[in-house]
Amino acid sequence: MASGKAQGWEAAISLMAAWQGACDELRQDAVAQRLAEVAAEGGPAAVEQAALGLADVAGMFAELYADGAGASLDAVLEEAAAALRDSDDPDMAMPDA
Repeated sequence: MASGKAQGWEAAISLMAAWQGACDELRQDAVAQRLAEVAAEGGPAAVEQAALGLADVAGMFAELYADGAGASLDAVLEEAAAALRDSDDPDMAMPDA
């Protein structure tokens, strides 16, 4: 049986696959459905592991992007936050941090 961390990564990848496999309008629904399946399969602990796995994967991708762009991770995160704040999509916009 996979460890909690490995299960979290597997669940995170399955959530990302659900997001990638859906059209823009249905992405949130597809991810919510997959998250409900994760919860049904493993309960709240599985959802927590999925969230931790998503944080690990997101951090890894942010670090890869920063390395490729020759920027600091902090600069990349600030750029991402600014892009979300400036988004015209109210579902994507985030408050000032």
